[in-house]
Amino acid sequence: MIAPFRVMLVMMALLTAVAAAGADTAAEPQPTQRYILGEDGAWRPVDQAGDEPAAASADAQLDELRRLLADEKYRQVEQRAGRWIDGYPRHPRQAEAHMIRGEARRLRSHLYRSLYDYEYVIRRHLDTELFHVAMEREYEIANRFLAGERRRLLGLPILPARGEGEELLIRIQERAPGSSLAERAGHDLADYYFSRRRWEEAAEAYDVFLDLYPRSADRAHARQRLVEANVNRWRGPAYDPAGLIEAQQRLAALTREFPALAQQMDAEAVDRELDEKLASNREHSARWYVQRGERVSAAYVYDRLARQFPDTEAGERARAWLEALDDPHVERVLPADWRDGEAGP
Repeated sequence: MIAPFRVMLVMMALLTAVAAAGADTAAEPQPTQRYILGEDGAWRPVDQAGDEPAAASADAQLDELRRLLADEKYRQVEQRAGRWIDGYPRHPRQAEAHMIRGEARRLRSHLYRSLYDYEYVIRRHLDTELFHVAMEREYEIANRFLAGERRRLLGLPILPARGEGEELLIRIQERAPGSSLAERAGHDLADYYFSRRRWEEAAEAYDVFLDLYPRSADRAHARQRLVEANVNRWRGPAYDPAGLIEAQQRLAALTREFPALAQQMDAEAVDRELDEKLASNREHSARWYVQRGERVSAAYVYDRLARQFPDTEAGERARAWLEALDDPHVERVLPADWRDGEAGP
């Protein structure tokens, strides 16, 4: 009976020792496996002592990406820069890596994708030189979009991007107010609206440009375009003449600030043309009253037309209508000099 009992004790002791050994082993911390991105673009495992070599390798890889960019290996640069950005999310040269990838994408004509990288730099690195470079790149892309270059879908330039171009030029003015780049962006946006015959937006853009950049070399151009845009806002005698009135005021400002330009564009002839258009608006209103049988109102409008625009064709027709009146009730709204056949002031 004793031997089996001893065997049992020995087995229990062995089991206890094995359990204790297992507990000690489990309590020891196990090293976490780390990886770094090799210069060939492949991931390699390193131990905890590999921090310094990894940092040195990251800088070397970034320098290599710059060399590849100079060698026009744009696709390779884009792929490897993406791996670098993911592999070193806290590296102090992240902005540089995004700029390299953005350049590779832009030079491959993947303009919209490149904006993601430029926006990263603009939003997170305002106090660096890269901020200004990224802004210049977005300015270039904006003008390429406005010129008709399209966004890519499935690798093909399919999607119109003029709206994105407009938004980029507006953002540039908001992000760098008062800068020469913002001045160029404001001028280009106004010219774009003008070229697309978007007269109200063009007039507003030129007006803002003249307010923000009083010393711009493009002020004369903007002044002239502002007059033309407001003239083109007018849709005919039956429509609101606000654009014509604004155009006359802007023409007067142009004449004061740039008399040589006013003489070159024959500002006096332009002003006479504006008078003719405004007079036609007033004549349309008078005729409307005549058609409705409201001759008193018609006489009042014709009288104002003849006095305000006496040298226009509509003004002459207004005087002829008034002189042909033979209605005492209507004549009560007219001044005495018209009844006497004299032109009033």
